[in-house]
Amino acid sequence: MDYDEVSTLARTLGYRDKLRLAQLLVQLALRDEEEEHPEQRGATESSEWNPELVAQRIRKLRPKTRTSLLNSIETMYQFRGGISEEDKKWLVQELDRGYGISIDPKNRVSYSD
Repeated sequence: MDYDEVSTLARTLGYRDKLRLAQLLVQLALRDEEEEHPEQRGATESSEWNPELVAQRIRKLRPKTRTSLLNSIETMYQFRGGISEEDKKWLVQELDRGYGISIDPKNRVSYSD
């Protein structure tokens, strides 16, 4: 499938589907660029996966449940190509280990400021 075919099909979509498609295309393009040019990721890579920085942002948002915590983390990375489920789970584990953010057995999030 080439650009002209995709363009013709995209014109038939409703405005919400066009926005969703645009977001998907941006995410895919960012992932492709990161795979083609990994050397350009440099300092942003180390800081973007830093649980301490994620913890600071989460403390400001203060999600109340595990689900909303995962959604908050996903939102942080949506314009950087997204984040995998495994990486989200890893970040949650790191936050639970030593960043003052705990999740109880009922999936409620608590904060020790």
